[in-house]
Amino acid sequence: MPAPVMVEQDNQPESKVEMPQTISIEPGQQEIVQPAEPEERKIAQPDIGAEMARLKAEQDAQQFRAAQAAKEEEEAQRLAAEQATAWADAEQRATQQRKLETEQAAIQAALAQAKAQQKAAGRGRHKSVSPMKLLGGLLGLILILIFVLPLFWPMEKYISPIEQRISARLGQPVTVGGLKASLLPLPKIEISRLVVGANRELQVENVALRFDPFSFFFADKVINEVSLQGVTVEGKSLEQVMTRLQGLSGESGFILRRVNVQNLQIRTAGFSLPTLSGNAQFDNGAFARLVLHDENEKMHAELKPVAGRWQIAFGIRENTLPLLPWVTFGDFNAIGEIGAGEAVFSELDAHAYGGIWSGRGRLSWNKEWRAEARINAKTMELDKMFAQYGISGELFADGSVSAKSGSLAGLANTLRVEANFEAKRGVINGIDVVETARLLSRDHLAGGRTHFDQLSGSALLEDHILHLRQLRIESGMLNASGAFNVSEDGQLAGNFNSEIKMREGNNPLVLSGTLKEPKLQAR
Repeated sequence: MPAPVMVEQDNQPESKVEMPQTISIEPGQQEIVQPAEPEERKIAQPDIGAEMARLKAEQDAQQFRAAQAAKEEEEAQRLAAEQATAWADAEQRATQQRKLETEQAAIQAALAQAKAQQKAAGRGRHKSVSPMKLLGGLLGLILILIFVLPLFWPMEKYISPIEQRISARLGQPVTVGGLKASLLPLPKIEISRLVVGANRELQVENVALRFDPFSFFFADKVINEVSLQGVTVEGKSLEQVMTRLQGLSGESGFILRRVNVQNLQIRTAGFSLPTLSGNAQFDNGAFARLVLHDENEKMHAELKPVAGRWQIAFGIRENTLPLLPWVTFGDFNAIGEIGAGEAVFSELDAHAYGGIWSGRGRLSWNKEWRAEARINAKTMELDKMFAQYGISGELFADGSVSAKSGSLAGLANTLRVEANFEAKRGVINGIDVVETARLLSRDHLAGGRTHFDQLSGSALLEDHILHLRQLRIESGMLNASGAFNVSEDGQLAGNFNSEIKMREGNNPLVLSGTLKEPKLQAR
């Protein structure tokens, strides 16, 4: 069987006409020759990539047009809604206007009818008006005046006259920050930010004056109560401020009964006093007394005017004094008089460390602060006074205290104390005078103690150094005398001469160390 005849197509440039293709012919079949596709038809066939790009562009354009149409539709709906709302509001306003005009027309008609009826009634007999209606109308007018008028009535024009009147009474410039009034429940005037003095010696955040309403029918108006809130007084001007305030009690045309003081702060340089509160009482308009106390009732003061001076009663409880900051008093009370730049205390009494203190003193502040006092103390317990130093016994002392400084706070730094003292039936822990003298030990005998029946001497505290002189220690076994100093940081330095019954002669001893760890050695 003859082999199939294959006709191969040569690789020719695309510009040439392709030759007819020859396909294989099986035996028994005729050779079929297909004519080549014309070149014009081949060029007319579309490019698939370009066609897809064109379709994609048409689709994007169609989507953009659809989105733009939706946006325009939404904007049109919004504008339509706004227009509808505006039309509805306009319609509502028109309806309200028509209703108002209708009501006004009805009121005018009713008034015209009432006038016509009144004229007709006037021509006839007069009808009486109900007294209850008159009373109700009058009460309504009064309530309007009470509640509404004080809210709108201008008070600023009264500030200047009030400043001038108070200034004339006090003899000092006065400024008022604000003023308001009310009529219920009782007539009241409130003054805010009151300042007295060229140097602001007295400042009050709020002053409230409450009047007796029945006194308005008389020449003298009664002020039942004056409330002072947030009061600040300069300590160095306290006496002058009190004297000036006392002058207000004689104010012509007014009778003052009571003054309440809240949050009073007395300012002193370098020293802080607790915030005080209290009240001042008046007798027939004249100042009678002032009582002040702190929040915890640990400090109190009472002032009374007596013959141009101030009588003062002052006290503290479980507290210290500026002059003696290291002494905690169970209670301390002083009675005296204030005047001419000084306070003279004729009576001082206190309880401290289980003992009783009494005396008298003086505090002045003209050119500088000065303090002087004479104190007598009895039956004080040394173990309470010097618990950290291991000494016990019953102490009696009599002496003087003095100090001077440019400020109240500085008095404690210049304190000078001079006193004679005597202690009975006690123990000095940390040193053993008897054993040290008996053994003539040049080493300190640790853990020792010295019992005494009597310990006496004189003490001088000056420039923060304590000098103990003319000391005598007596007991059944011991007679000793000596002196020593205690420095500001507690260092000890001194000498003793001791005599003990079991060893004749004088035994010199040296005291050193500190108050907490004293050392005693034979010399």
